[in-house]
Amino acid sequence: TTLLDALSFKGGPTVTAAKRILLRHAVAALLNSAHSGVDFGMTTAEVIAAVNAALASNDRDTILAAKNDLAALNQSGCPL
Repeated sequence: TTLLDALSFKGGPTVTAAKRILLRHAVAALLNSAHSGVDFGMTTAEVIAAVNAALASNDRDTILAAKNDLAALNQSGCPL
């Protein structure tokens, strides 16, 4: 799966669907964390580690909690 593919993922009630939702938010988080003009609140390495840990948990609630954390940071505003 590419980052571009992840942007088109849809949600749903399964663990796999939760993983797809997380990956969609992870793409935005990676881009935000990598941009020098955005004070994202997490480094790129921290985003990757958080996403990998959530995916490895295979627990829908854990995965969605990580998605919610990234979504909050992604939606906190942009100075650009």
